[in-house]
Amino acid sequence: MKSTRRYSYFSILIVAVFIFILIRAPYENNTVDNSSHYFAKPLHRSFIAMRGRLFSKNKLDPMSLQQNSSLNAIKHKGIHILAIGRTGSSFLGQIIAQHPQVFYMFEPGRILDNQRKTPDQKIYKNPKNLVNYVDMIASIYHCRFDNMKSYLKAIMQLSFNSRLQEIPDLTEKNLCRPTRGVSRRKQNESLSTKCEPVSRELTHKCQNKTFTVIKTIRIHNITNFTKLVNDDDVDFKILHLIRDPRGMILSNLRAWHRDVIHAMNEEHRSLFDANDLPSELYEYLNNWCKDWIENADFGYSKIPSSQYLSVRYEDISLSPIESATKIYAKLGLGALTSDIIEWINNSTSGYKGGSYALSRNSTLNAEKWRRSMTYELAERIQEMDNCGKFMDVFGYKKVKSPEELHDSSLSLIGKYSKSSFKARKNHKP
Repeated sequence: MKSTRRYSYFSILIVAVFIFILIRAPYENNTVDNSSHYFAKPLHRSFIAMRGRLFSKNKLDPMSLQQNSSLNAIKHKGIHILAIGRTGSSFLGQIIAQHPQVFYMFEPGRILDNQRKTPDQKIYKNPKNLVNYVDMIASIYHCRFDNMKSYLKAIMQLSFNSRLQEIPDLTEKNLCRPTRGVSRRKQNESLSTKCEPVSRELTHKCQNKTFTVIKTIRIHNITNFTKLVNDDDVDFKILHLIRDPRGMILSNLRAWHRDVIHAMNEEHRSLFDANDLPSELYEYLNNWCKDWIENADFGYSKIPSSQYLSVRYEDISLSPIESATKIYAKLGLGALTSDIIEWINNSTSGYKGGSYALSRNSTLNAEKWRRSMTYELAERIQEMDNCGKFMDVFGYKKVKSPEELHDSSLSLIGKYSKSSFKARKNHKP
């Protein structure tokens, strides 16, 4: 009797240890810190590693289970839009978000940065927070949200309209309920719609879509995604967005430098001049040009051609349907549906809103900056070492006079040849 009871206790202990290892395994050796997030392994991979530890004496190869597992038959597909602010990334993200099988997230880092009290803690300024953010992004591509407390807390406090921008899938009827006595139209225009907590729903929504798409402007170095490019569990692709630095910096001034706008109004000026850019903004622009050249060089020379695509903002603006068709095909999204084509046409035929509007006349907007800039400012940007090279590499024409700058019949968007970069090497970094 005692022997039987002792055997039962031993069996219970073995089961308890087994369950403990299974629960703990996804986060083993992947912790960042208490204020950050985990880059959790997919559960089946953790089970494989745990199985190898338990049965290593029998010399079983734990990877044989992974290779034969049906769990690996279908990979989740991840698409990352690598961009910087004021390059049209929000519109590009929305083009892809229209696909019915896309789970889309708009710049998760914005919510995190909004919670930080000092500028030096912002993601792009703080190496530690950047590493944590990259790990968080990687977890999202595995549909793992269980250790993102600060982010989830902020998401749960968002209104209907804010959720619609950040994560469109979190505005469905089962997650957001109307406030009594308020019409649906008014709810869409106000903060009155009540939304449920999202921690469980995020994983569910992500797993039930074929593609996970994230747009970021806070990760400036493509090498941060090397692990994802090599990840066996995610079919990962990078969509690299390019824009003429002259147009990008002018949009930057309009949106984020109200002091410059105020000074121009005081002086009754309508054109931005070379003196309107502070020295740190010239340095920022020159560094961005350098980073984007290196990113494209790395993308074309180190990443398999099936996993990297660069696109220019101007090409999307001038030919939105044609560009979207090519992007969808390259990313494996299939053909544009009539609903997506209708959305693109409606979003590119007019102008609604201010600096962050997604609806505007895209053809007129492609080179709109030329009408708002002095030749001296354009020349200053063109003569910068990195930005001059950037324009040559990505096919942007330099102007040689004020007349050329303001002549709308002369396009400054030339041909973009990928041969400008190193020869492709179809192996992973």
